[in-house]
Amino acid sequence: KVKADPVGIRRLQQTFPVHVGDDMEEIDHPGFLFANNPTHVKTKVPAFWNPPEYGSDGVRGFLGNWGERLMTPEEAEQVGSFYKKMPTIYVSIASYRDPECVPTVEDVFLRAKHPERVRLAVIDQVKDGDPKCSTPATPCAED
Repeated sequence: KVKADPVGIRRLQQTFPVHVGDDMEEIDHPGFLFANNPTHVKTKVPAFWNPPEYGSDGVRGFLGNWGERLMTPEEAEQVGSFYKKMPTIYVSIASYRDPECVPTVEDVFLRAKHPERVRLAVIDQVKDGDPKCSTPATPCAED
């Protein structure tokens, strides 16, 4: 069993983005628990963040032993990221064919007192032809 690496964890907290990619994992769809005629349905979601710095049990084992207990304040301080020694602000957006997603993302950064500390993740569910939330209205090079 590999123990967590405190030095590696501190280095990881100063690194962003930690991950940007298309890797997905398949999980049980939570909706089947509430269906009238439950059938076991799977769905794909972005893979759970699990850097090796948290040891062989991963971040879920490190923080609360896979949900058996609440994480301690000391453990909670070892997740998250920092920018110039200041904590970052994590914003998560789930978007289903939302034409307002791009302006919403832009607004997050425009309204932030410290936009350099914002870390934003979007799960963008679109059909072919829909605008993607990852494409800004004005390219960054022009704005």
